[in-house]
Amino acid sequence: RPGTSPALTRRNGVPQRATVVRSRFLGQQSLIEFKTEAGEVLTATVNGVFLPKPGTAFFLSCRRSDCLVFPQA
Repeated sequence: RPGTSPALTRRNGVPQRATVVRSRFLGQQSLIEFKTEAGEVLTATVNGVFLPKPGTAFFLSCRRSDCLVFPQA
């Protein structure tokens, strides 16, 4: 379903629309890979079982203080 992005704040950054590439359960966490509209691939972990189907659309955002970014190898 179409939607609107969450409200922008300095603390939470800018939400990015992305779709699920794959998701899998790894013990106590779910590992979810997303692809943004810009073609970037992001990986997130979520506590518990959360397994959205590939192609499911989300708006992604996180507090800047909780975000880890690594250079591409």
